[in-house]
Amino acid sequence: MKMASLALGEQRKKAATIQGASTGIGGIFTLAIDIPAVLALSLKTIQDIAIIHGYDPRDKKERVFIIKCLQFSSADVVGKQAILNELSDFNNENKSREVISQLQGWREVTLTYTESFGWKKLLQMVPVAGIVFGAFANRSMVSDLAETATMLYQKRRILERLEKRDLIEEK
Repeated sequence: MKMASLALGEQRKKAATIQGASTGIGGIFTLAIDIPAVLALSLKTIQDIAIIHGYDPRDKKERVFIIKCLQFSSADVVGKQAILNELSDFNNENKSREVISQLQGWREVTLTYTESFGWKKLLQMVPVAGIVFGAFANRSMVSDLAETATMLYQKRRILERLEKRDLIEEK
């Protein structure tokens, strides 16, 4: 699973580089195309990593996990620790999941990406020079997301196996 996830990440990094460079040609005029395109590529990457690890990205619970992956990749150290704590207990059915908390996670993702994009994409507004900046910004973003998703799905799979083992030992 890890090798397949890493291979997928490498493919998507190349696609993000090409996409960032191609939209960097037009500067500010093509920037409006770049942001939704790189976000769509990022979401597709995480969804494919979910499938590789045996999860259905169409499931509501899985969509929350995907948002948490996005949130983790853009969070600061304190935020990452909070997300890790929350994801450690992700499969606990007894734990109540509040919709407001999940929406707050999505809001944090959008705000963080807006700030992050603002600085990274500022240099992409310059026509032709934006090729280099767009390629680098998109490549690094997709690379970080693929690495984060792979790590979090591996952790989730390990925790699920440990829970199964503990249930078997209790019987």
